[in-house]
Amino acid sequence: MRFVECVPNFSEGRNQDVLDKIATSISSVEGVTLGHVDVGYDANRTVMTFWGEMEAVFEAMYNAFKVAVELIDMSQHKGEHPRMGAVDVCPFIPIKGISEAELVPFVEQFSRRVSADFSLPVIAYEASATAPHRKNLAAIRKGEYEGWGDKIKEDRWVPDFSTKDFNLQTGVSAVGVRFFLIAYNITLDTKDIKIAQKVAKAVREKGDDNRPYRLEALKAIGWWMEEYNYAQVSMNLVDFRKTSIAQVFDAVKLVANSYGVKVVASELIGMLPEVVLADAAKYWSTSGEVMSNDAVVQRLKLNALHDFSLEDRVLRF
Repeated sequence: MRFVECVPNFSEGRNQDVLDKIATSISSVEGVTLGHVDVGYDANRTVMTFWGEMEAVFEAMYNAFKVAVELIDMSQHKGEHPRMGAVDVCPFIPIKGISEAELVPFVEQFSRRVSADFSLPVIAYEASATAPHRKNLAAIRKGEYEGWGDKIKEDRWVPDFSTKDFNLQTGVSAVGVRFFLIAYNITLDTKDIKIAQKVAKAVREKGDDNRPYRLEALKAIGWWMEEYNYAQVSMNLVDFRKTSIAQVFDAVKLVANSYGVKVVASELIGMLPEVVLADAAKYWSTSGEVMSNDAVVQRLKLNALHDFSLEDRVLRF
């Protein structure tokens, strides 16, 4: 059996009726488990995590595309998070019985289908990318929805599926195969977004070389989170094998402290593999005594602003 996880990001975080219909379109497929649903009101964005046997996952995601492109109008969308499409990004992650390379042609077939059926421009990214400059989601998303009307006409950014015509309602979707990505935010005790931006710049991989906390495989931006009335460092850790989430937390804390700012809390968007907590425990453990998962959650401040359930948020397989 081939088991796959899918973590689509929808550009909707305020209309619960729309989100319920998308969730139902996924969970109604036999053999699919819909895990955590992370709704961001200020970001106006929702991340849904589900998994199951490969064919069932593709069917569920097709259903979700159908609902999302019908009910989400990108021409009316506003939110804090960078975005370019109704289904902004749709990654497929191999879990068991299939490798990333083996999954790529199946995802290509899926992308071709949703593009044709929904008049949707699709860019293949990460392991599915058809050119090196198309691998990085940040590069694809640059200019966001408002910029893609012109960007889509450039030879460099012609969609892998569909035509050069920009769909005003659906926008553009990035679909591809990737390794587990950890979407992770750290809330700072400041209302100064510029400090959050400076902290993000100091820790992320991209940028100047002369930075003490430049962390491999980490993407980061600083933004304002109205829900908490604080600024945040919003991050994607694209390969936890290269950088531990514990390293990320410690680096952000140290840089923030240099500006006289403390870490209030952190939050996970979606779910993470249990091995991520195990890696953090090893990183922080001393005298040969390994920290428990609960202790790691406490140290990461994952439960400082919201309840955090290991059972609901951690993937074990």
